[in-house]
Amino acid sequence: MNTDTFIRHYTRKILTEARERKRLGGISRGAREALGLADTDPKKLLTRLGFPSGGEKMTLESVIKKFTENETVALAFENPRALSSGVVTVYIRVLRDESADEGEGLSASDRVAISPYQAPRYVKATVNAAAKAGVLDINPDRVEYRVFKEDDNFLVEIEGR
Repeated sequence: MNTDTFIRHYTRKILTEARERKRLGGISRGAREALGLADTDPKKLLTRLGFPSGGEKMTLESVIKKFTENETVALAFENPRALSSGVVTVYIRVLRDESADEGEGLSASDRVAISPYQAPRYVKATVNAAAKAGVLDINPDRVEYRVFKEDDNFLVEIEGR
């Protein structure tokens, strides 16, 4: 392991330890449908998300970016950021709290646009569909999805190994 890789690895490890990792609960009907469609008809799912029909090769980062550019998905996720080679983070959008002006503000966990526990499943469905359709040249079984709470924000970390 060279020095640069060593520093990145341990910096990421330290930052990950500082976050509060969340466990995934039961699966929602919408997430189940997306994961099922990724297995049975991946091209249909990719078409719904606005991926080009040409089937051009994309990196993990560009697949996640294209996913978040979808009009509906953009309501729930912030723009993704690549931390390093093969690691991408996507913040879950926190909705504006209109009752905060009245002093009855809701916590960030009550104002997220998508459940933090379902968000990685939607990302996973997209990655699986892209891999099955030949758009993403990566083994989807080697991709890890983690949810963290960082201050008042939730984020999904995707790592392709």
